[in-house]
Amino acid sequence: MDNEKDFKLISLIKEFFKYLSLHRKRQLLIILVVILISAFSEFLAVGAVLPFLEVVSNPSEYWQNQNIQFFIRIFNIESPDKMIIPATFIFSLAVIFSALMRLSNIWLQYYVTAKIASEMSCEAYKNSLYQDYEYYLKLNSSKTIAASTSQSLALYTLVGNILNLIGFLFISITLYLTLFFISLQTALLSSFIFIFAYVFLAKYLQPKISFNGKLIANLTQKQIKLIQEGLGSIRDILLDSNQEFYSNIYRDTDLTMRMRLAQNSFFSTFPRYTFEALGIILIAVLAYVSTNNSGVSNQSIVILGAFALGAQRLLPALQQIYGSWALIKSSSSSAAKILELITLKVPNKNILMSKPYEFKKSILIRNLSFSYDVKSKSVLENINLEIFKGEKIGFVGETGCGKSTLIDIIIGLLEPIKGEILIDGINLHENKKSKENFIYEWRKSIAYVPQTIFLSDTTFKNNIAFGVEEKNIDFDLMKKAAEISQLSGFIDSKPYSYESYVGERGIRLSGGQRQRIGIARAIYKGSKILVLDEATSALDMDTEKLIIDELNSFDKDITIIMIAHRLSSLNGCDRIYEISSNSNKLKEF
Repeated sequence: MDNEKDFKLISLIKEFFKYLSLHRKRQLLIILVVILISAFSEFLAVGAVLPFLEVVSNPSEYWQNQNIQFFIRIFNIESPDKMIIPATFIFSLAVIFSALMRLSNIWLQYYVTAKIASEMSCEAYKNSLYQDYEYYLKLNSSKTIAASTSQSLALYTLVGNILNLIGFLFISITLYLTLFFISLQTALLSSFIFIFAYVFLAKYLQPKISFNGKLIANLTQKQIKLIQEGLGSIRDILLDSNQEFYSNIYRDTDLTMRMRLAQNSFFSTFPRYTFEALGIILIAVLAYVSTNNSGVSNQSIVILGAFALGAQRLLPALQQIYGSWALIKSSSSSAAKILELITLKVPNKNILMSKPYEFKKSILIRNLSFSYDVKSKSVLENINLEIFKGEKIGFVGETGCGKSTLIDIIIGLLEPIKGEILIDGINLHENKKSKENFIYEWRKSIAYVPQTIFLSDTTFKNNIAFGVEEKNIDFDLMKKAAEISQLSGFIDSKPYSYESYVGERGIRLSGGQRQRIGIARAIYKGSKILVLDEATSALDMDTEKLIIDELNSFDKDITIIMIAHRLSSLNGCDRIYEISSNSNKLKEF
């Protein structure tokens, strides 16, 4: 299991806030101001109910009120019955203003939340790409995929509901103050009942919601892992007719995850309907008590009507506070997984922008040993070798003897536990500040072709000029790379030539064709050091020889390092070395 940090909710929110840009922090401040204005607008809307109902029910009595004489003069009201229209107008304005502020608040929250969630998701993905190769050797890719896709939705939920909770908390406080103003005793009684009920539910359901949230986060990652494994082994599944086996595993995972989601959704919403019914019953009881004690009066009806409207707006606000809290607890575990990636250290951007190193003389490997961890056996032991500029060096050996590991060390992806690699006399893994960017310069100077070539579902052109923007593609160089890799004839036979699509992961191509695209890609990069790691294993011997001969004639100064299983693939090499699987040492043929 991954070594994950256990973030508490408050520390999780603090960490996310720390990584927000200044622009986003300012936007959150604006939202807070809008929330306060929105809360005040609720006070105006509900507070305007009482005078409005009083005017409608008894305009003559309200006409004598000294506090409204100023408005009577402004609206030039001549008689009590003509007060209803301006009262309706003022009340409607208060309601419209309240609605507009609510809508503005909601729109701002959705907009800023979407921006924050997107930026955090992109930052998590970007940071994962900047990690050293050893990080990926220990990482299950489903973790990064889950964090950047489905779990980023949990971050959206977390941020959105934090803002929701703050907004409705202010609105609830304002509505409570308004209800206290309308009827102190009634407001105190209802406050005690509803607040106690919600606090009790929150305390009772918290462990279940948090547990479900953690389970959902882990099951989401497992679900993506199952999809990857199923699609990655589709040949075996089809051959063995194992569809039901894999489907059942996926079904169990998916069903468990969605049932937990359903539980959390139910826990966050069911109080609404219970307490709405309870609220209506409470108002009905209060109405009965009020009329039974003093008889039916306009004043009691007005107060109950105003209180009913205030309560009708308050109950959803309380439900939103509770629901937001529940969703925050539910989504915090998934959001924490994104934070793990956001907090990863990345190299300085100036270092990453460094130019490729200009290889001059030799690669000197001295007393090099390597193992993947302290407890395991050494993969390589006391390796000594010097590769000169322009040489063609070949490595052979049994599977698992350490050939690819040695290449990964030479190209700067892995660091030896002992010994050193000197590039033109410069230690590749030296930690001095003056040379800290050297390893990045060195990596950029190398073109690496693995046995299995990754191809994107796009054109031959974009797969050869891989990672280059369309407008910057050098078409002449791309065609030359295709010619050297013996691929141009095949591409030209396609209906759209270089604009033809290769299919997802090159599924429409043979293994040899995919490898030749990988070689063409390396040639297009223009590097002076070419590493072929079993990169010609799917080619016939004649095509393999043609490509090597073309490479030699294309650039005499190019240094080629090759790994192969068959000696015939290394015929053109200046020197051939065998790595023994028993001693993990190097021996020249």
